[in-house]
Amino acid sequence: MRRNAFTLIELLVVIAIIAILAAMLLPALARAREAARRASCASNLKQFGVIFKMYASEHRGAFPPSALNGRHLALGESPDAPGSSRDLWALPDGVAVYPEYLTDITLFFCPSSPRFFPEDHVGPKGWKWYTDGQALGVAPSLGSFSPLCLNDEQSYVYAAWMAEDPDVWASMTLAADCKLNMDAGLGSEVTRNEGRRILEEDIDLAALDPARMKTWCQSRCIQVTVSPYLADGTPAWEAYALRGNGGGQTIYRLREGVERFLITDINNAGASAKGQSEVPVMWDATQGLRKDGNGQFNHLPGGANALYMDGHVEFIRYPSESIPCSPLMVAMGGVW
Repeated sequence: MRRNAFTLIELLVVIAIIAILAAMLLPALARAREAARRASCASNLKQFGVIFKMYASEHRGAFPPSALNGRHLALGESPDAPGSSRDLWALPDGVAVYPEYLTDITLFFCPSSPRFFPEDHVGPKGWKWYTDGQALGVAPSLGSFSPLCLNDEQSYVYAAWMAEDPDVWASMTLAADCKLNMDAGLGSEVTRNEGRRILEEDIDLAALDPARMKTWCQSRCIQVTVSPYLADGTPAWEAYALRGNGGGQTIYRLREGVERFLITDINNAGASAKGQSEVPVMWDATQGLRKDGNGQFNHLPGGANALYMDGHVEFIRYPSESIPCSPLMVAMGGVW
């Protein structure tokens, strides 16, 4: 009699073949999905590049200032109240860019970001960027979106000063925070109005008191991390050395033409100068840096999209110092 059914051995062979094919195809599908996310992330940054250029064209060439923590102002505190500067966020100032230049808030979120999601901030899970004037995190039916509530719980890092390498970036973060906390973290922060004026200035490292900077660095390290030491055991506040753009004593605000200050050899300016295409202004970030100082990479198998001053976006593979980060920042627990 003719047999029409499969034998057990034949079924097992078919299942084994399907399993092998799936094992071969699934990684390829995962890579394709990540490639799509990476492209979407690059598109976000490209749009920020357009936003920054549009802003600069109407503000004498200056890029948007960095943001100050403004949640307390969203709840009614006066910008002239002592300490209303509070803290510096690693993103463009919401009041400066929204809604005239930035209309889609979800641009702040990278699809590959492992920790930050738009639904927590402008969606049904959290509404963290909304307020009714009395409380934060209210639904739009009770309140409204406030650019003062933007904070750096998002996927990208931005600073309003030019940092061409990790040393300058670390110097900038320390100096900017110290200028906003005039008594080195002892409770005498400047007002928000004064803070906004500071954020529009270049940072003159020569005008800062080295002893106060060291005290501030020590205070910050102890506040934000369990072990404020570098890999070799050196205290972070003993390891830093302030350095400005081009090896000088000034860290310049991002503005059109500022890249001319990156000449490192006055005897051979043409060979040592950098262009806008070499100055990163915004890039992927994770919450907390890795111990090796290269934690600002969202994308697998290891890399980050970076927006440069001229508006182009480039994928930087790990490890790289093209995106400023440093062991000192790791010991400090992150950016600001």
